[in-house]
Formats: sequence, structure tokens, C-alpha cells
Amino acid sequence: MHRLFVALPLPTAVRDQLAGLRGGLVGARWTAPANLHLTLRFIGEVEGPSVADAIDALDMIDVVPLTLSLKGLGLFGPSRRPGTLWAGVEGGAPLADLQRRVDAAIDGAGLPRERRRFTPHVTVARLKQSPDDRLDRYLAAHAGFTTPDFTVDTMHLYESRLGHEGPVYTSLGAFGALPAPTYGETFDEDGLDEEAEPPVLAAVDGEVLPTFDERGRGRTSWGGPPSPWRDADIWPNAGWRTRRR
Repeated sequence: MHRLFVALPLPTAVRDQLAGLRGGLVGARWTAPANLHLTLRFIGEVEGPSVADAIDALDMIDVVPLTLSLKGLGLFGPSRRPGTLWAGVEGGAPLADLQRRVDAAIDGAGLPRERRRFTPHVTVARLKQSPDDRLDRYLAAHAGFTTPDFTVDTMHLYESRLGHEGPVYTSLGAFGALPAPTYGETFDEDGLDEEAEPPVLAAVDGEVLPTFDERGRGRTSWGGPPSPWRDADIWPNAGWRTRRR
């Protein structure tokens, strides 16, 4: 069985700031800095073939770079005995939209459903029996916790395994935003070399597809930038998928 979840990794600078919150709570089990992440969807225990189903489903999602920030701390669990200390995540509509698309993709693949409402957060620590007065003082001391804005452009399908010193997360697949194609500022059609060798094109089921150069940039059959009146049947609405980094 494989225990899976979909998450966004955090930049090193953000993880370092979160690591600065460690200490001051009796019985707290602090999340290892390398394990800090923003969960988009917890999947749970699945059989081996379902891993491939999850990867295929997530591969259909177009990921766009997200601008996020962390702000404030909170608790999950009963008020008299909370079990989780977390940092809030602010990402606005783009983050919420990505999470909805992840939910839809995973549900559509027939994987276990998540019944809990999505609350964007990063788990900082698991709590056991921290005295109420000490917990209150800790939250008051860190009430102003915040990070500068940061960008995340890749989500991962992770597998969680319990190790001797806590959980170990392994990425089974990364799904990232592709850079926008870049071309020269000007293009003179009259200057085209009619004798030049055209880029090699591939065909799938009779449909001609543009190829890619070593930087992942798409090519048209005539060697120049895409235009609404040339190669309209293969760019940009032909239904082909760009390769992932």
C-alpha cells in the first residue's frame, strides 16, 4: 500500500522562517524543515496501480506559478486539547482554483475522496499535552508571524512512509508550470529562407504536431512564431499537450 498526498513544496527561505518557530512548547513534535509543505489533497492508502492513476490525473492539470505568503498561527483540534499547530497560507483565488482542479482530477481517477474542507496551512507541529497557559503565551508571542511573498510553480505527488525518526516524504511525480514560449521581438516573413530545412514535425492520428527545441519552446512548420492565420490547425488549439519539465 502507498500513502499518498498532493502538495506544494516551500522555498528554503520560507522553511527557515518556519524552523524559527520551534521551541517553547512542552511535548510538541515539530515538523522537520525538509518536510514542511502545503497539502492540496490528502489521498490516503492506495494499491500500487492507483499511483499511476494519480500521476496520469495530475499530469492533465496546467499548473501556473502561484504567489503565496504565510500569515499567522492557529490550532486544529478541540479547544481544550488541540492537536496541531499550523501557519496560515494566503494565496487567494489562484490557490483555491488549483486545489479545486486537483480535487476534481483525483476524484475523477476514482481515488479515495477527501471529506474535509480545504484550509490552506502548513503544519508546524503536532501537540500532545502543552499546558494551556504556555500555549496561549506561545501564540501571543508569535501572533505577528508572517513571511514575504514567495512563488511556487511546481506541485508534487508525495508518498509518506514512517521512518525511525518520523515520516519520510518521497516525490513520485512533479507537475510544474511551463515557461511561456519566447521568440524574437520582430519577425520578417519576407526574410525567410525558402530553401531552409523546415523543423521536423510529428504526426499523431494524422494530426501534425509542432516539435520542441532544447529549451522546450514550440516550433511551427514554417519556422517562425505562431500566428492566428498560419498553421492555425496545429497552433494553438490542436489538442496536443506540451511536454513537462
